[in-house]
Amino acid sequence: MVSCLKNPHSKETRQSLLTFQAVTSLTDGQPTVGEIGTWVFNQESIMRTLVEMIIIDELPFRFEEGIGFRRFIAIACPRFIVSSSQSPRKLFARVGLRDVFSVTVDNASSNDTAMGFLKKKLVSWGSSTVREKYLHMRCIAHILNLVVQDGLKDCDSSVKKVREVVRYVRNSPARLKKFKDLADWLSIEQRSSLCLDVPTRWNSTYLMLQSALTYQKVFESLESDCSFKSNLGNSIPDFMDWKSVGSLVQLLKCFYDMTIRISDSLYVTSNTFFTGISDLYCLVKGMVEVGGAVGVMGKNMKTKFEKYWGDVEKMNLMIFFANILDPRDKLEYMPTQFNHMYGEEKGKPFYDKVVAALAELFDDYSTSASSTVSSVPSVPVSVQATSASSVSVGKPQHFLKSQIKKQRLESGGKKQTELDMYLSEGIVEEEEYFDILGWWKINSARFPVLSKLARDVLAIPISTVAS
Repeated sequence: MVSCLKNPHSKETRQSLLTFQAVTSLTDGQPTVGEIGTWVFNQESIMRTLVEMIIIDELPFRFEEGIGFRRFIAIACPRFIVSSSQSPRKLFARVGLRDVFSVTVDNASSNDTAMGFLKKKLVSWGSSTVREKYLHMRCIAHILNLVVQDGLKDCDSSVKKVREVVRYVRNSPARLKKFKDLADWLSIEQRSSLCLDVPTRWNSTYLMLQSALTYQKVFESLESDCSFKSNLGNSIPDFMDWKSVGSLVQLLKCFYDMTIRISDSLYVTSNTFFTGISDLYCLVKGMVEVGGAVGVMGKNMKTKFEKYWGDVEKMNLMIFFANILDPRDKLEYMPTQFNHMYGEEKGKPFYDKVVAALAELFDDYSTSASSTVSSVPSVPVSVQATSASSVSVGKPQHFLKSQIKKQRLESGGKKQTELDMYLSEGIVEEEEYFDILGWWKINSARFPVLSKLARDVLAIPISTVAS
């Protein structure tokens, strides 16, 4: 009866179907060459894949309820039951959140409330109160974007003129074709197309100015065109405007490269956060000292910089821990960097606070590690004088040493921890391509507890999925 095609329940059988299965995983969004195989409908398996898609593509839970998605599923896999968004959420709940180390989000005020709630939840589930201090990580790239954006909010007339001529050329297909033909005639290699910026995204302004500078000679040649001159009038940039834009592009390139460097997803970036912040401070300080239009930009940036990174008390100290746990840096440069950024009066207390907080976090990891290892009861050494065969040999020297250690600790002596040993060793010579996680893996036998802490700290992402 189950195999009968006229049986209404026969569609529920797990009969295999022919399909092309991927030989390897998807690469660059393109499916690889497949080989023929069999496929069996599985509601739960498809639901799990849907959850993976929501995570990878950073989609909202309500995506499953969309009309477009339901129409697509009705054609692609009619047997799949599209439920409400509660199903993916229940599947997420199975994963659990008890081992969350940090959550990186942007600087929206609603995230502060959400992180406060999550901290209380994790503590109630038994998470360490010490570690929960560092749960909320503000996105470094987002703050950098805000800093530079404040500097560009009062763009000078040169930037506005370049924006106008770019808009004029791009607004007409005929003008754009004429522009490209003129670029060919002037033998200008067209590495990038002419692009228009989005005022709220400073990096797009940088890319617009950079591409416009490539075609500076083309724009200058267009000045002889009557329609070009009549339509733009005083909005046409002159030699001094192009020079000003060129200087600005060189400056913005530093910020752009910094953003790319700390936003990469193919290698660890958390150990570079403090270096990036320090570099940003030097750039902003230099802009303020230059004066003029650049100085005004620098002052705006400095104000925003100090709002987020002007006080260590308001920062997540993981930024500094990750730098210390980089064996190429440790504590070699940090005191000088603190004094340079915050002055000697504030720099020294800030530095001491960071070192003390790292020691506290290491002690928390040590306590967790020791609690997982069952303690071995000590066996007292007993010596009986009745006969030689009845003497319990044991380890008298080991027992004696342990007693001496105990007395030394009670008298004020301090045992050297893994953290002390790590910091007392010299720094690793600078390497261009340094596998920091690989280094900690190799040295995990020497620093078992510290290596666990390092892997957790260094794995902090630059950003996370926004709900």
